[in-house]
Amino acid sequence: MGALSRYIISRILTTIPMILILLSLVFIVLRIMPGDPVNAILGEKAPQEYKEKLRKKLGLDKPIHVQFYEYILKIMKGDFGTSLLTKRPILEELKERFAATLELTIFSLLIAVPIGIFGGSKAAYKRHSKEDHAIRLFAIISWTLFIPFFGSILQYIFGIKLRVLPTSGRIDPFNVPEHITGLYILDSILTGNVVALIDALRHLILPSITLGIVMSGALVRIVRENMIIALKKDYINAARARGVTEKDVVYNHALKNSLIPFITMFGLMFALLLAGAALTETTFSWPGMGRYLVERIYYRDYPAVQGAVVLYALIVALVNLIVDIVYAFIDPRVRY
Repeated sequence: MGALSRYIISRILTTIPMILILLSLVFIVLRIMPGDPVNAILGEKAPQEYKEKLRKKLGLDKPIHVQFYEYILKIMKGDFGTSLLTKRPILEELKERFAATLELTIFSLLIAVPIGIFGGSKAAYKRHSKEDHAIRLFAIISWTLFIPFFGSILQYIFGIKLRVLPTSGRIDPFNVPEHITGLYILDSILTGNVVALIDALRHLILPSITLGIVMSGALVRIVRENMIIALKKDYINAARARGVTEKDVVYNHALKNSLIPFITMFGLMFALLLAGAALTETTFSWPGMGRYLVERIYYRDYPAVQGAVVLYALIVALVNLIVDIVYAFIDPRVRY
């Protein structure tokens, strides 16, 4: 068995206890939070018999160790419980919302990643110049932008004043394409529905720009710092001594080697976005996982909140595993 195979197996094995720790933390935090979830759902003035009935339904009347055992067992079976609000399986509801969040995440990264790579590399190559200062200022401002404020400005300019883009929702209800994957852009292409494709893209523009610009700030800074380090390496001086053009030195030598830490950041950012860009989804009424969690907290749907947080934890763990494996392919040094 090669070093790469051993590394992948070891990462998979270490991911299992990490997932169990995450699930345990979710279980503990949701139960040590102040207040009684039953009172939060029914209200303190609800009849005691209704409270006891709901407590039994939620399994809160059992010893804590029994609750934990049943909780882990259900998660392993793919049972995330039933929503108190809709009476539907929580996992089924999250699957419906996942496609919307995935689509928003992909298009946001299509904006953030090019800005991060080319902005960061340009700033590093032009270090201490006016371009560097301008790009660094952009990175600081974009990373500190408050998403609802920035999103509201875009909504006001492009939706209210210019009336060129929709300010909320995912698509016009009359243009929803035939369901194949749940991704409206992909489903529109697969079914040849041009009207739905254009409408879905128009709805994606503002939330994607909002989230993409905010995320790009961190990526610009990471690429810049690693490019500065890479440009000081001996192999860069050797490439220049061989007569390699400055463009090739920057983009084919320094940039490639500086992107290794970027991949780690990209993976974590992707996981966090999938786990629900709650502020963006709430601002633009985007029907994704983040908005789902906010709504369920508001309606005090305790099982749905727990199920959503558990799914978030699983997504983060899975993406972290994938990033580690990709990292091993790119940089063989991590295998030893």
